[in-house]
Amino acid sequence: MAVTILDIARAAGKSYPTVSRALNDHPKISEKTKREIRAVAARLGYRPSFVGTALKKGRTATFSVIVPDLADPFYADFIHYFKKEAAQKGFDTVIYDYERSPVQERRCLERMLSGCCDGAAAFVTSFRHTRDLVDALWNAHIPLTAIGTPHLFAGTARYDWCTVDTSPSLREILRHLKRQGKSHFVRLLPACPEEINTLIVTSLRELLAECGFAFSSHSIHPLRMQSSDQAMEGLSAGLELLEKYPETDVIHALNGFQACGVLLAAHRCGRSVPDDLAVIVNDDTWIGRFSISPLYRIDQNPELLAGETVRNLVDRCRAGTWEAPRRSVIESRAVLPREAHSESRKTIRRVHPERKK
Repeated sequence: MAVTILDIARAAGKSYPTVSRALNDHPKISEKTKREIRAVAARLGYRPSFVGTALKKGRTATFSVIVPDLADPFYADFIHYFKKEAAQKGFDTVIYDYERSPVQERRCLERMLSGCCDGAAAFVTSFRHTRDLVDALWNAHIPLTAIGTPHLFAGTARYDWCTVDTSPSLREILRHLKRQGKSHFVRLLPACPEEINTLIVTSLRELLAECGFAFSSHSIHPLRMQSSDQAMEGLSAGLELLEKYPETDVIHALNGFQACGVLLAAHRCGRSVPDDLAVIVNDDTWIGRFSISPLYRIDQNPELLAGETVRNLVDRCRAGTWEAPRRSVIESRAVLPREAHSESRKTIRRVHPERKK
């Protein structure tokens, strides 16, 4: 059986409160007594109970990060910066991967309600199947910062929200490509809720028109999502597009994995990148930076995104009141191949929350 504080008290000839205070470094216990009690605890093999400590303190000093795909380098970058920032604030980090499954995503959010952490950062895919859990977390005063998901579809759900504005960077890239003579743009679109699809199509239509690109029926190419292999998805989509619509000269991939598949498709079809075919990737991870064929990349500033998310969660944990939801927008940066780019100033745009009536 596990060694308890009572066992240590008996072995050390001390009272239970004295041992408890010594192990928790209470200032009223002398350093000599602390050393003696810790020595006895070490000899007996005592290990503090995480559950017991959390119950006593009323917190776990732990944050959770919920991501759709641990293999994706963007989420790996975010987690790296999140853990670093959280540790500086005195919090550990636990990672959950729901593998792009709505069922697993719900289970991850349900776990947050069990008191396993003090708050969570979650890349929520849709509020269609998570709305009730988001409400429950808010009502239980468990901080949740949703990342990326358009809050336009959350209705009256209350939660903190942080996202990256990629539109200015994509606009800059498209205008550059238009000057290079490109004219036929296609975006690879993964399976997502209908309302989000509609928003993406509407926004893209406006952005393409603004940058001089025509919008057609094949400007959006839905991915079949038959496999979790996103590189294979990119390859399959790239081959289909370049064979069926050979005029395609710009393909916008979701991430570096898809971009790798598109590059292989371009190679098989005899297309030169980026001269004959420009490939845009929606992140700036090592896959894009070390690609043999130059890619147009959108740096979503994962370090700044993670830092803002941690600060949000810490502020919530330490706040005496539970005020209105917070909204923050991180600025992205366009990275164009074959051009020297100075590091732009990274900023956060905080959206003023709506006042409760």
